[in-house]
Amino acid sequence: MVKLVDALLFLPIVTPFSRFISWIVPARAIEKPGIETPQYLDDRFVEEPVVAIELAIKEIVRLGEISRNMIKYAMDGFMYNDEVLLDRVEEYGKAVRSLREAISRYVIRISRQDLSKEEAERVPRLILSVNNFDRVAGHAVRLLELGRIKVSENIPLVGSALNELKKTYREVDTMLSEVSGYLPEFKR
Repeated sequence: MVKLVDALLFLPIVTPFSRFISWIVPARAIEKPGIETPQYLDDRFVEEPVVAIELAIKEIVRLGEISRNMIKYAMDGFMYNDEVLLDRVEEYGKAVRSLREAISRYVIRISRQDLSKEEAERVPRLILSVNNFDRVAGHAVRLLELGRIKVSENIPLVGSALNELKKTYREVDTMLSEVSGYLPEFKR
């Protein structure tokens, strides 16, 4: 009963008190880092190779998802003459280049540490994974260029060409899913 009375006494001042606190400490918009900004790489852990490698893997998986989205946007932009999607491919391409460089530098810094045999064996595979996802992004950029030509010249895509393109996209998407899925498991 005493707690109920305390609550009822405090209730009328909650709103003014809340406004007062908000006035003293105004809420700031939290800026979300851009897609090109690494989200997992942390320089504090470079000297702890086990942790640093795990962080690099997380960032590489993220890079893989960005590369996968690039292919999807390039395909959809190409097939449906959607310039907004084609523009997004360009934006993602810049992000892939930025992440590729950041991840590569990070992994090279890890490789300079005193590594166990198992950790030392993982480093080249990390770099290979980064390069493979970069290659995928390169194919998306080529598809982007073809899409721009197709849109500007209003070239139709019909019949077997359309079916072949869809089939190729499904195969590439399946491979990217498998690679991204296996990367976190990465011989632990």
